[in-house]
This record gives sequence, structure tokens and C-alpha cells, in this order.
Amino acid sequence: NPDGSIYEFEEKPKKPKSTNASMGIYVFNWSVLREFLLADEEDPESSNDFGKNIIPMLIERGKRVFAYKFSGYWKDVGTIDSYYEANMEMLQPEPPFSIDEPGYKVFSNSNIHQPLYIGENAETDNSIICSGCTIEGKVKNSILSPDAVVEEGAVVVDSLILTGAVIKKGAYVRKAIIGEEAVIGEDCVLGIETSTKRHEAGITVVSGHMNIAPGTHILEGSDVLSY
Repeated sequence: NPDGSIYEFEEKPKKPKSTNASMGIYVFNWSVLREFLLADEEDPESSNDFGKNIIPMLIERGKRVFAYKFSGYWKDVGTIDSYYEANMEMLQPEPPFSIDEPGYKVFSNSNIHQPLYIGENAETDNSIICSGCTIEGKVKNSILSPDAVVEEGAVVVDSLILTGAVIKKGAYVRKAIIGEEAVIGEDCVLGIETSTKRHEAGITVVSGHMNIAPGTHILEGSDVLSY
């Protein structure tokens, strides 16, 4: 409605009636939230989901439900491609938003890590490197989460290395997402090019806690997952 009140709410409809999309950020009065969570729990047909069940039930029972129209930066990172793209956009000369402006702080876990270390022979170029990282090799156009390690002779290009992952000596990682605490063995090559155009290359994904054996070669766009 013009006053922002919601008269109908659909969760992921196949044929949307509106161009408005929910960002999944909700603010409730606690007493109302508790009442409707308990009511929803008693419904054996419910999926116990805010978008599918709780919000529609609030509207049906005449509660005051309003939307806030957000006009800033927002991106759906529900796919590998969009997740990778959202991170790589932060490395552009003019990113969608600045992560170091005092008025726009990023509020998240704030664990205490040792300072990052960049070795004497290391090379870094256009990258975001978080605290606790140890860089002895080469990092270009990449993002390294806390406690990531790039050993001597290793090369990381156009990649996202998550917390605690280790890139061993002589390994080459290109256009990849490396999961938390994964280990890329010595002399591995990830993201072997099969595309003639760099921007068309697939994203190589290694899931968390995987241990890739030394000398392994993996084609671009491969998914190496643990189950």
C-alpha cells in the first residue's frame, strides 16, 4: 500500500505479482513474534518459515505489517557465480560501496587474530587480505579471509580464499573459491584454462576441510565437494 503496509506476501513465487523483493531482514515486537511462533509450531502443515508461514499469518490475522523500501546496495548471493561476483566487485577501482568508510562499518564476528604477515619475497597486488593471514607467495586480485596461508612459490589469482585455508608451496590457484580450512597440496594447479576468454572461465570450487593431494590438476569450473 502507499503507506508501506503489506496486504499480501508471497515467498519465492514462480510468477511474481510485484517487482518488490524481500531482503529477509525482519524486526518484530517480541510478544507478537512469540505468539505467532508458538501458533505456527502447532500447525503440522507449516514449513516453519518466516516468509512462507509467519508473515502471511500475521497479515491474515490483521497485524500491522510494514515494509521498509531499501535503496542502497544489495545483492542476492544465492549462487556460486553471484557470490564470487559480489566479492570480486570489492576489488574494483570504484567498488559498489566502500568497506572502510567510518559511517558504513561492517558488523560481523570480530574474532581476535594475529596481525597478517607478508614475507620478504611475497608479492601482493589489488587484493583484500584479512588479519591472521601469512603470505609468502604471490596474491593478485584476490580476497583472503582471516588465517589463510599462501606458502612460498604459491600463486593465487582472481580467487576467494576462506578462513584458515592453506595454499601449499608451488600451487597455482586461479578463479577459485577455496573453502574454510581446505588444504591445496604442493604443486597443485586449480582452474586450468579451457576458455579462450578470461571472463568466460568457470569458477573452481573446493569445499571446506578438503585436502587436495599434491600435484593434482583440476580444470576450471570444477566442483570438488565433500559429503
